[in-house]
Amino acid sequence: MHTADLKTDGRYRLSPAVRLLPPDSFGNRQWLAVDLVAKRRLAIGRHAVALCVLAAGPTTLADAVHAVADYADAGREELAKTFRTLLDQEILVAAEPSEQSRWVDELLARWRAYGWAEAADHHLMTFDYPFHDYSADGWTQDRTLMRAYRDAEFDGGRYKTADRGPEAAGGLRAPRVTDILPTLNAGLDELSGPPRRARTLDADALLRLMSTVFGVLESKGGGPGTAPFIRRTSPSGGARHPSEGYVCVFDVPGLEAGWYHYSCGDDALCKVADPDTERSGRALFGALRAPFPVRAVLVMTSVFARNMYRYREPRTFRTLFMDVGHLLTTAEIVGRATGISVFGQHGIDDAYVGDVLRLAPDEEAPLLSVALGDGCPPPGSPSSERP
Repeated sequence: MHTADLKTDGRYRLSPAVRLLPPDSFGNRQWLAVDLVAKRRLAIGRHAVALCVLAAGPTTLADAVHAVADYADAGREELAKTFRTLLDQEILVAAEPSEQSRWVDELLARWRAYGWAEAADHHLMTFDYPFHDYSADGWTQDRTLMRAYRDAEFDGGRYKTADRGPEAAGGLRAPRVTDILPTLNAGLDELSGPPRRARTLDADALLRLMSTVFGVLESKGGGPGTAPFIRRTSPSGGARHPSEGYVCVFDVPGLEAGWYHYSCGDDALCKVADPDTERSGRALFGALRAPFPVRAVLVMTSVFARNMYRYREPRTFRTLFMDVGHLLTTAEIVGRATGISVFGQHGIDDAYVGDVLRLAPDEEAPLLSVALGDGCPPPGSPSSERP
């Protein structure tokens, strides 16, 4: 709607596709009106925010201007002008829903009925997003974008390094993944059938698992504006590898209880927090759901900036789950090949884990937990033989 069509006695509402973001959320310095369908953001002042809040009602221009003017001691003419600007920008829309507003309202109602409010917003933001057509000149566009990104900001931070030496406070060096891989010689029938091997999840087994899943196979490339890229045993889109590995140790022979981070740059498991066994056990629901006694729980997090440096479209978030999915499958394969039990699931008390690991929630967050324990004896075996 344009201001030329504005009816002074008409009723208007905040667009159902618009979200108001306050300053300091996601790094913005002022209020933003984000239109999820139009894929755009508009910086707005506090009076505009007040008008938008009132329009959630809905309201008329006169009523909104009157209420804000009395509350904020603002000029009525200026408020009316702001109201009209919000209409021109389609932040505010007619209360009588258009076809698009009706579609958004119905979608939000359906998804929110299942508790999927945030998922609905993400769907609206990504719906019909204009991606590159790689069958035409998409690769040329992609390379041009990447050069522009590197010119503006260095492309680095491939992994987190240890704040202290790997041996500090009970940390341990791990064997390199390139040394472990030749020893993993289980056949496909062993990986897909009933367990044939069983061993205790001790410090050596845990280090081998972490190194195989998160260790660096090789570094390659690099150059002006970019650090060398790394390769792991699992694939990652654009070689971004956003996932980091932490492990909460409850009862692992040869390793103190506590929280550890696997520093792939140091090939080491580094202790980062003391244990709170009871609280951590409740926060990591995998420890309660796993069908075996749990000795440790692996937590996979995502460092958002790594992935978003290259992939700056709204659907970037889904690829983070693909990344931890690849790593989980690798952990399951390594568990089968070495004789330890692995059970992955998404139930995590994110806030608690983030606090323990001192993670900034808008930079890095937990996505997946993986319960770890001793291997189950093969069916019919008189005991769990240790290879």
